Amino acid sequence: MLIKNASQMIEAVSTALQAEGKEEKFYNLEKALEMKKELGHFETKANEVVHTGNTGFGAELVPGAIQTTDFLDIIPTYSPFIQAMTGSHGRNMNLLSEVPVIGKLPKHQIVDEATTNLMVFANGRAKTPTAKITIAQKKFFLDVDVSDEEVRFVNVVDVVATIQRKLAQSAAETQEAFMLNGDTVTAVTGNINNDDAAPTAGTYYLGGNGLRKAGLANGADVGALTFDDFLTVLALMGENAANPADLVWIFNPQTRIKALGITEFKDYSVNGRASTIVTGALSNFLGSDVFTSEEFLRTKADGKISSVTPANNTKGWFILAHKNALQYGYNGDYQIEMVRNPGMGWKIVGFYYMGQNTVNNATGGTIRKLDTMVSLGYNVTL
Repeated sequence: MLIKNASQMIEAVSTALQAEGKEEKFYNLEKALEMKKELGHFETKANEVVHTGNTGFGAELVPGAIQTTDFLDIIPTYSPFIQAMTGSHGRNMNLLSEVPVIGKLPKHQIVDEATTNLMVFANGRAKTPTAKITIAQKKFFLDVDVSDEEVRFVNVVDVVATIQRKLAQSAAETQEAFMLNGDTVTAVTGNINNDDAAPTAGTYYLGGNGLRKAGLANGADVGALTFDDFLTVLALMGENAANPADLVWIFNPQTRIKALGITEFKDYSVNGRASTIVTGALSNFLGSDVFTSEEFLRTKADGKISSVTPANNTKGWFILAHKNALQYGYNGDYQIEMVRNPGMGWKIVGFYYMGQNTVNNATGGTIRKLDTMVSLGYNVTL
C-alpha cells in the first residue's frame, strides 16, 4: 500500500489491526484517543491542536503529528540547521532542474529631467541578475521494521506516531548530513568524506555537493584556534558578510568545545544575555546564529576524512555560510509503503526525492561574489 500522508497511514494501520481481530478501541482513531484520555496518558501538549471531527459531537483533541498532511513537514523540527537555510525550491522540481539564483540589483543612478523621448530609458536600466544551478535529484530510501509486539500492545495512535517519529528523525539526520557533507566524487581518491578509498555506491553524500566541499575551496588553515581565526574566515566572505543575520556558523562538536575555551567566548559567557557558562551553547556569535552538528566528523589536516586510516582524523573545523548558499528542493511528498510479514510484523518503506547544489557552482550570471558564499576554517588543533 502506497501512503502519502498521515491520514492514509492511520487508515492502513486501522485496517490491518481490524483484520487481525483487535478490539475497536485499538484500531478506531476516535476510540483509541478516548481510551488514552481515560487512562490519563493523553494530555494537551504544545504540538496538539483542537480539531472538529465529523462525528458532530464537538471538538476532540488530536495530536499534531497525526494531523500532519506530509511527513516532510516534520523533518525541520528535528534540525534547526535545515530551518535556517533559505534556498529551498519547494517540492515540484524535475529530476534534473536548472534553477535560478537571484542576486541583488545595481544601485540607482541620478538622471536629469527628461524633456524629450520620454519613453526611452537610456540610463538606470537594470535586469535582475541571475545565475543558474543544476540540481539533480536522487531517491533517498529507508525501511523500518515494526514488530508484532509493537502493534499488538499499542493502538493506532501510538503505532502511527512511532513510525512517523522514526522516519522523520532519520530523514532529518540524513538531510542535515547531506547538506553539510555532500560530495559527488566517486573516484578512489578525492571525496571529502572518503579521501583514500572509493565511496560505496548509494551512500547519502553522493547525491550532490554540499557546504563543506564549497568551503574547502575557500578556506583558512587554522591550526591553534584563536579568536582571530574566526575573523579571518569572516573576512573571506567579502561583501556577503555585510549583514551578519544572513550568515550561520556551523561547528563540529569538538571544535565547539575548543572554542568555549577562547577568552572572547569566556567573556561572552559571563556577560552575554544567554550565559554560555550556564547553557553550554553559543546561540549567536558576531551577529550570526550558531549550530553544532554531530554530522561533522573530525578530519585530516586538509579538511578531508580518511576511511583507510581513521587515526589520521584528529582535526576540527567550522563553516561560515550564507543562508542562501545551499540550493535544494524535492519532488512530491515523502511516500511510504507498508508490507505485512505474517507472524513477524510490518516492513515500512519510506522514500522521497531530493537534490541540492551550492551557489559556488552557479553559471551564466553573477550573484555578488560566488566564491565567497561559504568559507571554512580547517585543520583546527583539538
